[in-house]
Amino acid sequence: AIIGLGIYIARQITRPLQELVSTAQAVTAGDLERRSRVTVRDEVGILSQSFNEMTGHLLDLYRAVRAEASQRAAIVDSITDGVVVCDPAGEVQVINRTTRALLHLAEGQPGPQRFEDIPLQVLGDAMPIFGEARAANLFLLGERIVRVAAAPVLGDDDAQLGDVYVLQDLTDEVAM
Repeated sequence: AIIGLGIYIARQITRPLQELVSTAQAVTAGDLERRSRVTVRDEVGILSQSFNEMTGHLLDLYRAVRAEASQRAAIVDSITDGVVVCDPAGEVQVINRTTRALLHLAEGQPGPQRFEDIPLQVLGDAMPIFGEARAANLFLLGERIVRVAAAPVLGDDDAQLGDVYVLQDLTDEVAM
């Protein structure tokens, strides 16, 4: 009877802990919808309830971040100039719809891996003269003349997160 009672008490303690561990592992694996079903009214139950509230808060934050990221992606995609965002190593992270059109890329077709992979050609002697100076930031991209402007992407602590390049199609303006 004592052994049976000991096993029963041990299971009463370990079952809620096993459920909480299982839930924690599922949340760690990305299942933020998962909740602990521990209903005991002791410290483990309080821990389980706190864990469920924390996971709910994380899910709310995750949804807010995804919504903000989607909104920012939509804004970048709707800009009428070409936009290329690179990480600090120079790898292309984002190109918008206008850049895809300038590069003649279909919607699902992969873009360039690095900014240097974009086939920009220096105009050289063919570069137009404005006043008494040549525009040094104009390049030939296929049959289009584009102005390339670059700026660093800075984080909250002013650390450089990469670079953003704007490709402005000036073909019609140069032709005038």
